[in-house]
Amino acid sequence: MVQVLLNHPNIDVNCSDDSGITVLLFGIHWRRRNEVELLLHARGIDVNQADHEGWFPAYMSVFVQDAVILRELLVMPGIELDRQCGKSGLSFLEYAETIDSRYAE
Repeated sequence: MVQVLLNHPNIDVNCSDDSGITVLLFGIHWRRRNEVELLLHARGIDVNQADHEGWFPAYMSVFVQDAVILRELLVMPGIELDRQCGKSGLSFLEYAETIDSRYAE
């Protein structure tokens, strides 16, 4: 279904709901790897678009602990990791480190 929608000439792959959550963020949150991969290769996708709370795709992939999706995001042209993650005020790497340390114990 996602591929059919992505083939439509007037599709806005970066559209969001009232909270600013994009289809890409939804896909990452629900760990829909196939759909996320399709979206990442869609023309015009913004891999850095955050919702109103400051959640952006790389941050979300760490939150849901999906290394497969994170790896796909890290090789995307223009990916921005030098920014704060939402309300936490932590950088992306600081946040990833807190997640890693919680599960290492």
